[in-house]
Amino acid sequence: MITLEQILDKMAEVLLANVALRTWIEENCQRELTIQIGEDGANPAGAEDCPIVILTPWPRGTELGEDISERQYRVEIDWLLHDDRIDTRTHNLKVYQGVYAADQLGQLVYAALLEFSNSVTISKADYGIDAVLTWPLIAGGMTVFVNVPNLIGAEVTL
Repeated sequence: MITLEQILDKMAEVLLANVALRTWIEENCQRELTIQIGEDGANPAGAEDCPIVILTPWPRGTELGEDISERQYRVEIDWLLHDDRIDTRTHNLKVYQGVYAADQLGQLVYAALLEFSNSVTISKADYGIDAVLTWPLIAGGMTVFVNVPNLIGAEVTL
C-alpha cells in the first residue's frame, strides 16, 4: 500500500527535478525553488521564503459502501511568490504582473505533477489564484486528488 508520506515525498521530488519549473523560477525569481511539506499556521511562509510550493495533506476517511478498487488521497498544493510589478503602459489598463506570474508558476507545477507516477493518477485538480488580500505576495493553489489502485496480492509503487 502506498502511504501519504510516499505520495508527498514523490511529489516534492518530481517538482524539484522538473527542468521547466526550475528554469522558470531561476529566470523570473532569481532564486531557487523551495518545496515545503506541511505548514505552520502560526508562522506561514512570507516574502523571504518566495518562491515556495507547499504540499499539505488532507485527512482521508472511508465511507460505508465505498468502492475499494482504489483509494483516493487529497493533497493541497499552494505556491507563493512576491511580485510587485504593475504594468500601466496601456491607457486605462493596470495589470498586476504577479497574477500572470502566479498562473505561469501554477501551470508549471501542474504540468510537472502530471508526470508524477505511472501507477497512480491525479483525477482532479481544483485550481485558483488569490492576488488580492496579500499583494504583493501572490498565492495560488490547487487541490489534487490522487487515486491509488487497491490491488489484492500486488504491490503498487510510485
